[in-house]
Amino acid sequence: MNGKVNQGATAAAALTICENLLAVLIDREVLTPEDVDELLSDSAGLLADAEGEGGEEASALVEEIRTALAGREEPS
Repeated sequence: MNGKVNQGATAAAALTICENLLAVLIDREVLTPEDVDELLSDSAGLLADAEGEGGEEASALVEEIRTALAGREEPS
């Protein structure tokens, strides 16, 4: 990967990969939905409490992922 990649694109890719990885871990019963919800809730809280720019925005993004994963239908 070269140094010319947009930071926003990098962040979006990382969030997408993480969200899908968590979904797969739930689907394969490696983690429970409750475990993932707790992990994301803790992460959102840490980000919201972090000093510096972007903490609140990052926390809101984690909460969006938490909501999306909670609303997923179980695979058949």
